[in-house]
Amino acid sequence: MIYLKYLQKYSRLFLFLSVILPVVCGVLAYRYLPKEGNPEITVPVCVVVTPFPGASPEEVEKLVTTKIEEELDKLDDVKEIRSSSSENISIVIIEFDIDSDIERRIQDVKEAVFNAESEIPEEAEDSVVEKIDFSDIPLMILSVTGDQHPLKLKRITEDIADELEKIPEVQDTIISGGLTREIQILVHPERLDRYGLTILDVYNAVLGSDVNLPAGNITVSQRKYLVRILTEIERVEQFRRVPVAALEGRVVFLDEVADIQDGFEEDRSFSRVDGRPAVSIAVTK
Repeated sequence: MIYLKYLQKYSRLFLFLSVILPVVCGVLAYRYLPKEGNPEITVPVCVVVTPFPGASPEEVEKLVTTKIEEELDKLDDVKEIRSSSSENISIVIIEFDIDSDIERRIQDVKEAVFNAESEIPEEAEDSVVEKIDFSDIPLMILSVTGDQHPLKLKRITEDIADELEKIPEVQDTIISGGLTREIQILVHPERLDRYGLTILDVYNAVLGSDVNLPAGNITVSQRKYLVRILTEIERVEQFRRVPVAALEGRVVFLDEVADIQDGFEEDRSFSRVDGRPAVSIAVTK
């Protein structure tokens, strides 16, 4: 009885608190609870990609896809397996139960693929196992444009990307568009034959020289040989006097067997802003 009298006496206060407290708690929760526009989402799906150069879709299906699926069928927590066999490539998609440990299941898939490789033809390349990760999708894409040479614009964008990567929440930055300097050595086969030299002689001469060079290609009859050195040079003329070989008392220099050009890497990506050339940065968290 005493409790009923107490409630009757302070009924207005209890009514007021029952209305106000939820409102206050809701406002505080809205202000202080962490919020993300792109929250991390774990998807229990992984993909197995196996290149098989020169194989028809039927061969890919029979010799690769089926072998991998047979091993994957032995795994636990598998909800569904889908596959696609096309010319030169096999793609297998595995979906697991939503409450499964995706990291552990990815390891199980890698082991299953490893077991299947013993029955896959040697001509097929190594399989790649990847999980579907929304964090790989760019959080934002920034574009840099202006009245600058594309090479300088690319360097400015690279500096911006370096600064962005210093932010703790940024995982990676990917640059597309622009130009990258490349030293191109165009070797003439008939000149090599004249001196009794090979492309390896040129390759070793460039690598063993005291000249610093950026990444580039040595090209012989449409075939390119990649040369990868991390430092840069100031003038292409330094290449012309790189000694390739010593024959009968005289030195054969690089410019006697090849043309050297200060050019740009082959375009692999393009970026535009309102139809104007630009360089873009994709930022992932």
